[in-house]
Amino acid sequence: MKSIKTRLTAVLILIVSVCFIAVACSVYYSLGNVYIRREGKNLSDTAKRITNVADRVMRKTDISNLDYTNVLEMVYADDIQAYSESTGYYIITADKYDRVIFSSSNATKKMNKNGVPSKFIESILGGKVCEGTTDLSDYYKQKVITAAYPVKDSGEIIGAVICSVSTEYLENLRASTMYSILFVTVPVLLLVIVGAYVASRSITGPLTQISRASKLIAQGDLSKRVNIDSKNEIGELARNFNEMTAALESADKMKNSFISDVSHELRTPMTIIIGFLQGILDGTIENSEREKYIGICLEESRRLSRMVSQLLDVARMEANAGIPEFTVFDINEKIRKNVFRFRGTITDKEIKVHADFAGDELYVSADSDNIDRVLTNLIDNAVKFTPKGGKIIISSKPAGEKAEISITNSGNGISDEDINLIWDKFYKTDKSRSMDKNGAGLGLYIVKRIINGHGERITVSCRDCPEEQTRYTTFKFNLKMTKKESA
Repeated sequence: MKSIKTRLTAVLILIVSVCFIAVACSVYYSLGNVYIRREGKNLSDTAKRITNVADRVMRKTDISNLDYTNVLEMVYADDIQAYSESTGYYIITADKYDRVIFSSSNATKKMNKNGVPSKFIESILGGKVCEGTTDLSDYYKQKVITAAYPVKDSGEIIGAVICSVSTEYLENLRASTMYSILFVTVPVLLLVIVGAYVASRSITGPLTQISRASKLIAQGDLSKRVNIDSKNEIGELARNFNEMTAALESADKMKNSFISDVSHELRTPMTIIIGFLQGILDGTIENSEREKYIGICLEESRRLSRMVSQLLDVARMEANAGIPEFTVFDINEKIRKNVFRFRGTITDKEIKVHADFAGDELYVSADSDNIDRVLTNLIDNAVKFTPKGGKIIISSKPAGEKAEISITNSGNGISDEDINLIWDKFYKTDKSRSMDKNGAGLGLYIVKRIINGHGERITVSCRDCPEEQTRYTTFKFNLKMTKKESA
């Protein structure tokens, strides 16, 4: 399997190579086009100049007894030869029979023994002007750029002037340019390879670290973290990975704590039930005491039932099976009924309960059974954690289109380190179980899931009250307010 490092390096090398090849091809053809256009114009001007001179000589001279050769000699062949030598152009003239009449010395050196191709001369004699790159292979030994013009006598074409220049300079220019590009390409490719290696290491290094950490986590080591401080997407991935691992570790610790708590909670009532029932059966417990101990066994059985019921509630909510069934009901009346359920404990602990309702009735649209469970949990916690002689304040009031319900109790409050964790599953603030003897750390988790299932939020806050030497804890949530349904 090819690594990311290898693939990234290969892709970068391919991209740079393609770019250099494209630049080389563009430069190669651009140089040719520019050079051919420039030299073609110069050759064309030269051919036309020579042709015009020949035309003027013919018009001023009685050429009835002269042939084309005599005419050309009158066109200052020496001057043409000098011009050829100064420009490097090959200049030849031919008659209409494909015979070379005049040839500059540099053209003579480059020519073959053959004459000018008849097809080429025929096209000129036909009145066609030739400009551009041609391969006069029957005359020159190399490729040339050529411009050719016809020579006329009284409108009759009697020959042609052909000016050419070798493409040797162009080929050399192209070759040197290609060498220059190649000279630049090689070090650039080396730099690309080094850069790709460094860049790929900056990517694959952190990914390798994350991969190794994930393997350790899969083996059960949830304490493993990755140390990546980059500010890019890899760094963000590493931070998310560490947060995920921390969440898994926290969940694992909560799970272990929950298993420990549930094991203790299950073992204690089971031990009591088994011990007392065994005592009743073997006669250790006297007949007069049997009813008392059977009552204790019954209470412990109910405790087990409540715990199993909470566990089932959690399982159902996590499976998204608990879809709210909205009905309209009076939230104030439901609060009164729930407070009445705890009247015995409230009386025993001499707790003062204040109901602060904006009106006798406040109707909401919500799942009646689930909200009943929310109120039971919150009021149960309030009663449980309120000290003897303490205070509980329950209020309800309209807040825009919502009904705002809050439950406040005095006591020790919730510590800053616990206040953001109390909604977590299996979490218990009272680690000693001195005040919460029956809970398994699931109540507030269930409460939050129910309120969130209604599309609302529940919050908790604490405030100190030095005058009363206590700390108040307030749970607050909203429900959709509505009007009472008509009978």
